[in-house]
Amino acid sequence: MKVYNCKGNSKKKINKKINVLYITSAELKKLKKYLIWMYLKKIITIFTRDYSINQKITSLKNKILRLEKKIYKLESDINSLEKGQAGERLVSDSLFEELDENYYLLNNFDFVWNGVRWEIDHLIISSSCLFLVETKNMKGRIFVEDDGKKWFKTPINKPDKLKTPMDNPQHQLKRTYRALKSLMESQSSLTEVPVKLAVVFPRNSCLLVGMSEEGLHLGTKTLDRIENITVPLLYHDELTDFIKSRKAHTGKMKIDEVFDYLIKLRHNHLSKH
Repeated sequence: MKVYNCKGNSKKKINKKINVLYITSAELKKLKKYLIWMYLKKIITIFTRDYSINQKITSLKNKILRLEKKIYKLESDINSLEKGQAGERLVSDSLFEELDENYYLLNNFDFVWNGVRWEIDHLIISSSCLFLVETKNMKGRIFVEDDGKKWFKTPINKPDKLKTPMDNPQHQLKRTYRALKSLMESQSSLTEVPVKLAVVFPRNSCLLVGMSEEGLHLGTKTLDRIENITVPLLYHDELTDFIKSRKAHTGKMKIDEVFDYLIKLRHNHLSKH
């Protein structure tokens, strides 16, 4: 399998946030030391009735509170990015092991359309079609109800806990598909390239649960449809079979043409940003 990694996308995001976290933590530590000094000064000057010290203490406490909230948000973002990176690596490794040299794999592919930056976790080019894959490294039970319109999650070991609403990941993938399709349609030779979408979850930490057999795909059934494009939900070890099940009808020249176009699209994005 030919693999092309858009290096640095996820890693750069994580490193950037870690750097901001380091700077913010240092600033918080400095402010806390200053706050202690202001309290000592207040004690020393207790008989002078210097009310400006109270105002400074209040201002410091507000700044510290804002920084603590910022640090909490940064730590949550870093944790989410690292989890996402681990899930993407799991899928990428699985594809690399199970698909032969007749496939191209582009990881963390990003591009710009209509002034908006779009990112796809995995793009697989085969002799049958182009696959867009969104990876969700989530833990717990994922409930899909009302033909995919409602999504909920609970901890894996507490199925009776109150369900927490979550966004439908199919919507994000469909929007990205529209953007990429619009760009490809500007190339007359690529207008007829078939595209398949899939959202992938790790089997070892996530359980997909449907309210009825008709309501939830775990391999072949469809939860959502857009422009004749189905969006199945798969476990990571089902993805290879899903890709291989598509019958080939494009020649190698078409595969190379799609790959070359996507790489050029990627390079254009880098040169402008």
